[in-house]
Amino acid sequence: METAIIVEDEHNVRLGLVSMIQDYCHNIKVVGEAATVSEGYALITEKKPDIVFMDVRLPDGSGFDLLSKIVSFNPKVIFVTAYGDYALQAIKYSAIDYLLKPVIPDELVESVEKACNFIKQEKEYFELSSLNEFSQNNTPRKIVIKTKTDSFYPLISDIIYCQADGNYTHIFLKNDKPIMVAKTLKFYSEILSEHGFIRAHQSYLVNPKHVLGIHQDKLSLSNGESIDVSRRKKALILDQLKSSTK
Repeated sequence: METAIIVEDEHNVRLGLVSMIQDYCHNIKVVGEAATVSEGYALITEKKPDIVFMDVRLPDGSGFDLLSKIVSFNPKVIFVTAYGDYALQAIKYSAIDYLLKPVIPDELVESVEKACNFIKQEKEYFELSSLNEFSQNNTPRKIVIKTKTDSFYPLISDIIYCQADGNYTHIFLKNDKPIMVAKTLKFYSEILSEHGFIRAHQSYLVNPKHVLGIHQDKLSLSNGESIDVSRRKKALILDQLKSSTK
C-alpha cells in the first residue's frame, strides 16, 4: 500500500478528499494533512509519502513553491484545485495529474492509478539497477520477477524460455517451477534481448544457451520440451543461434 498526504488549506475540502480516497482508492493510505506550504514541507520531510495531493494556492505561498522544495523526496504530486489556469505549469513541474474541484471519483481513481504505476515502475527499476550493480562485482546477473503475492530474483542464465499468454507471461526456469506474471512477452523481450534471448515465435522468447537443437519447426530445449519456431523467421533465428554459440 502506498502512502499519501494532503496539503489543502480548506478543512472541509481536506475531509472530503480523505473520505473519497478511503472510499475509492483502497491501495493508498492517507498518513497526514497540512494546511500551508511550511506545514506541508515539514510533514513530507517526516513522512516521506509516495503521493502528495496539494492545492495550488495556499496561505503562505503556492503548491509550486512546496513542489520545488520536495524534489529530492520524489513524491508523485496530484494537484487538486479550483483554478484551471495552472495546468501547464503543473506539467512543467512533472505533476502526475491536475484535478479540478469538485473532484469526480472516477478522475481521482484514474490519477491514483497513474501515480501508483509510476511508483511501481520506479521500484522495479531500482531493484534491477541494484542487481546490475552487484553484477559488476562478478556476481551473476539476475532479473526481478513480481507476481501479485511474491517477488523472485532468478539468474537470467536460468531462464529457459518465456511463453506468451495474452497479457500474461509464463517464465520457465531451470530446476524450478514456472512463474506466471502479469506482463506481456513484449515487456520481457525488450529486457532479455540485451542478454541474447531470441524471439523464436510470436508466443516464445528463448534463451539460446538452453537450445539443444532444431528439428523441422521445433526447438529442442534443455528441460526436454520443444517449442515452435516461426517459419517466416526461421533462417534469421538459425543465424542468431549460431552467433550465440560462438
